[in-house]
Amino acid sequence: MYKRLTVFIFVAIGFILGMKYSNKEIIKISNISSKHWRLYEIAIQWIKRQENIEGYIVRNGYKSVCIYGMSHLGDCLTGTLRKAGIEVLYGIDKNADKLYNQYVEIYNMDDNLPMADLIIVTTIVHFGEIKTELEKKFGKEINIVSLEEILTEA
Repeated sequence: MYKRLTVFIFVAIGFILGMKYSNKEIIKISNISSKHWRLYEIAIQWIKRQENIEGYIVRNGYKSVCIYGMSHLGDCLTGTLRKAGIEVLYGIDKNADKLYNQYVEIYNMDDNLPMADLIIVTTIVHFGEIKTELEKKFGKEINIVSLEEILTEA
């Protein structure tokens, strides 16, 4: 009887731990899936409304731009703005040491960064936190906007 109870307890504990691990993995996979779906949606909006990006910058009188988030979208945005004759001063990314862009230097937030008229944030998650961090670094003088916001602007 004692042996069966012990086996039952260990099986129950294993089941509970397995469910806990599985739920964490499911949540992690779901978050990654959501992120990639949003990237896809932004890419489609970009293709449909590419002139919105350059138009937004010109309409608002921005002369110099830097880009936060230099992975796929940041890399594409740098090339697009460069072709439109808009100066991109530099890129910012938490993984700056692992990234390369043929047109601009990529810096970490901890680096000494020059001022720009506008920072476009290409990162689709945690925009509020990133904006707060950028405002702490640069103050309220700099304009910070998400790429998603520019693309969905009427």
